[in-house]
Amino acid sequence: IQERKTDDFDELAGLDDIDAAVELGVSMRYGTEHFAAFGEVRRGFGGHEGWVGEVGADAILRPTDRLRLSVGPRLFFGDDAYSDTYFGITPAESSAALPAYDPDGGMVSAGVEFGARYQINDLWGLEGAVTWEKFTDDAADSPIVEQGSDEQWGVRFGVTRVFSIGG
Repeated sequence: IQERKTDDFDELAGLDDIDAAVELGVSMRYGTEHFAAFGEVRRGFGGHEGWVGEVGADAILRPTDRLRLSVGPRLFFGDDAYSDTYFGITPAESSAALPAYDPDGGMVSAGVEFGARYQINDLWGLEGAVTWEKFTDDAADSPIVEQGSDEQWGVRFGVTRVFSIGG
């Protein structure tokens, strides 16, 4: 997770910067031709020292043998340490615009993802997704979120390459 520098956002003036974080964990997935589901649990190191988890499911459509489209819900959870880092405001950081706030962990956001994967050939592919999420519970009630929007949009794009070892 990239760092958060308060100099980059006027509405966060007075808050401490948050270092970049690395999350390591495990994921479990189940899939069929037209359905997939997953669950993930990760531990943060660096910027946050908390636990997070995500669950989701996708309906899958394959209009051609090279094109895969997917859409489905996502739920994101974070413990107290994660919520304190990104949504909390300590008494030392507080101001009239951003009063002290001590959020509890729980569901952080709920949303949906639309993804597409195109296999150019047997080795190369293109993959992308558009995501929308809405902050929930204590995250949505944070004065930090109230300074901006409780909805987030995201876009990702990547190139895939198949490698084989010893073949």
